[in-house]
Amino acid sequence: MNKFAITCVLAVCVTASANELSKILEETTQIATKTRINADYVPGTVNIIRGEELKALGILNLNQPNALDMIVGMDSSVNALRGSGAVYGGQGVKIKWLLNGRALSSQIWSGSTFGRGIISFPVAVDQIERIEIIRGPDSAVYGDNAIFGVINIITKADSNELSANYGYQGDGKSSTSASADFNYKQDALELSSSFLIFDTEGYNFYIGENGNFANSMTGNHAPGYGPGNLPNGSKGYNFLFDSRYNSFEVWLNRLETKSAQGAFGNWYPTDMLPKDDNKMVRKEVYTQVGAQKEFKFGDFYLTPKIGIDTMESKLDDYLRVSANYMNNATGIDGIRRFIYKEERKHATLDADYKTDDHHFVGGLFIQSTKNIKDSRYENFSYVGPWSPPPAVNIWKIDNVYSNVVAPQNTYRGQKAFYIQDSWDFTDKATITYGARYDTFSGDVKSMGWSPRLAIVYRLNEGNILKTQYARAFRPPTFAETSGIPGIKSETVDTVEASHIYRQDKTVLKTTVFESRIYDMITMDDYSYETLNLPKCGIIQGVELEYKYSADSFSLGFNSALYKTRAEERMSPYGFKYKAGSFPLAPTLMSNIILTVNQSTKYPTTFWYHYISGKERKSEYTATPINYGFMKQSNGDVAPQDYLNITQQFKGVVKNLDLSVGVQNVFGKTLKTLYMPLNQPNNQDIPYMGQMFWMNLSYKF
Repeated sequence: MNKFAITCVLAVCVTASANELSKILEETTQIATKTRINADYVPGTVNIIRGEELKALGILNLNQPNALDMIVGMDSSVNALRGSGAVYGGQGVKIKWLLNGRALSSQIWSGSTFGRGIISFPVAVDQIERIEIIRGPDSAVYGDNAIFGVINIITKADSNELSANYGYQGDGKSSTSASADFNYKQDALELSSSFLIFDTEGYNFYIGENGNFANSMTGNHAPGYGPGNLPNGSKGYNFLFDSRYNSFEVWLNRLETKSAQGAFGNWYPTDMLPKDDNKMVRKEVYTQVGAQKEFKFGDFYLTPKIGIDTMESKLDDYLRVSANYMNNATGIDGIRRFIYKEERKHATLDADYKTDDHHFVGGLFIQSTKNIKDSRYENFSYVGPWSPPPAVNIWKIDNVYSNVVAPQNTYRGQKAFYIQDSWDFTDKATITYGARYDTFSGDVKSMGWSPRLAIVYRLNEGNILKTQYARAFRPPTFAETSGIPGIKSETVDTVEASHIYRQDKTVLKTTVFESRIYDMITMDDYSYETLNLPKCGIIQGVELEYKYSADSFSLGFNSALYKTRAEERMSPYGFKYKAGSFPLAPTLMSNIILTVNQSTKYPTTFWYHYISGKERKSEYTATPINYGFMKQSNGDVAPQDYLNITQQFKGVVKNLDLSVGVQNVFGKTLKTLYMPLNQPNNQDIPYMGQMFWMNLSYKF
């Protein structure tokens, strides 16, 4: 904490100059209103990060575990925003993820241990034009899942470029990747294509014996293959294609990631430690195909869209059934396999109409989702009590077939309409109001309104005031409703206010908000079963962004302070959870970005990131019935920080740029958790180490 306090003082006191981050004031965005206007003038809190900025921060691929840490309030390792934590943030399902404005999602995100899916975005920064982010709710326009934010990844559409990367993680492990962007324009025809291939051996993450599955009754640990290193390599590719002729557009995207058992949160400390052979046991594939056509009738635009999206997840996994839990001396390997594939068919009709003072947008939406493959195979099962250890095996070899997340062909239908108006009430004030109505059928029966009311007031050239009320919602995923009837949709009401100060070379943005989450979907801290929390959970926050610019160097600083609270509740297992903060939700997150020599061909960028500690689980009051051995809490996940340094050489030769850097200069192994961890397990999950890297980019 002292290190963080010193760097905060440094950030405020040092006189700095402009870098590309300050260009957000001149950037335009379409994420908040589906129309391109200045990012400062749209409702809510909007950030824009360009691909060049990501590279200057040492990010090469959005699959990196810290790829989006520079976003205010973003915890990339668990894909959570605004202090919501891994469990309460749902590991990505409470953010609306878009690729070129088209939704990426999966019904097995935030699933159970056996059915969970990794959230992998294999997109190289050399393919990215910019990333647009809304912090906070926006279901009024984007529908379900837009609870804590909307993130739109926009790829390059007007450049021809070849790029190659090499990284060294130490201990003989390395990573390589290459990407290519090709674009063609001739009269009314525009073609855009992009390719990526990558392969990384991961990091050497040592796991001690106490980091593995523990029997809380007996105190014994089942080491599996441990102690040893955790396999965490990954590889894959993407292919992105877009074609436009006049106002007709078609697209085809395919993203594939294969990963080892310890990558992307696939391993928990309560699992047996896998063998460190980097066998790619999991594969995730996303495919998007669609078309749209824009029709113009004077000032009125009508755009019908259709698409089919598929997501497929495969697992060919193994577990070491340890001798600690058997009456033999060696232990055996158990196997679990599953395959899951879902298909989403959707159609949209968007409308856009402008007058002198009003800008109306609206639309109709219909979608059907079905898991067309869903099966699991295991050759082991748990059949006996843990305490006392029996004289015979408590594991047995057995063929078990069961569903991963839901019975095959589980169907969910969705229908929605929305309308929104941006009204220039005066020369200085714009009022945005609107709502969306969604209905769900099939496995979940749910319906509801998502209203929005926002005011942007341009006090003068240097000061902009914003305030907003918005509601967002999310129905439970297939994974969250599997075998657990009665899980309700969650609803979030958020009120926020912000101030933007801009003068000469200085920009200061301040946002305060409160979100009240009703029927919050989460996991029970003890059993890991999905449930709705009673009453409401609360997140309160203050978010600060500061940028100072001059000619020779620049400084950016952002910080987010959060306070969370869940109500007291009774556990079905006989003990009472105390009211308190969300497990795995940080209270403080901060970034400092300093660029020197930015006006030359040799800029150097320093990026320092800090995230505070997290409570592992909710505190509870032990009851007399068999829970006296448990503690009330299990401590904290330690604070994390790292420093990245990047040196760029622009124009090494004509049209060729070279970048080199070090990720995590401190060399500490960064660790986190993806769900609460009960006693006596208290070893965190390693997710990032140190890497030296270089990047070559050639434009033609």
